[in-house]
Amino acid sequence: MNWLDSNFTGSLVGAVISGVIAIWVMKRQMRADELKQEKLQRDNFYKSSTLISIYADKASKAVKSIPEQMIVSHQGRGVPQWKENHEEAISFIKVVYEDMISYKKMLDQIKDESIYADIFETYLNIKLLIDDSLYYTDRFLHHNASTVSPLEVVVEKLEKELGAFQIFVETKLESQKSK
Repeated sequence: MNWLDSNFTGSLVGAVISGVIAIWVMKRQMRADELKQEKLQRDNFYKSSTLISIYADKASKAVKSIPEQMIVSHQGRGVPQWKENHEEAISFIKVVYEDMISYKKMLDQIKDESIYADIFETYLNIKLLIDDSLYYTDRFLHHNASTVSPLEVVVEKLEKELGAFQIFVETKLESQKSK
């Protein structure tokens, strides 16, 4: 019976050691998976935030260029001697409007999941403000509306939201570098 007890004890000790090692390996694997997921999330955010910054900045600059041309166009409507100025301003606005549509399409292609929740509302506000600028520009081009004032407000809000977004990105990237 003595040899049976020693086999049993040895098996039990071996099983305990194997179990402890298996649990340790599993925990290390789980931690490695978490780190890999965090890195993937950071990388995706970096890529998305770079694209957002580029295209939102382009859209902001485009929107900023429109109000002055709207004024020129509006002043030239129906005035024969200013017809050429009016037509040039309308042509300029149409080109910028088409550019803004392409910038908006690029922003719409960015996966929302890659944006951190802390800044998601600002990201949505940027997209909505670009939509607003497209709306006011379209009204001006196709409905003879005088929309300079609302568009100027959109420009100010867009610059503010874009600035907040860029500050968040810089802060987030700096904090991640220090980890």
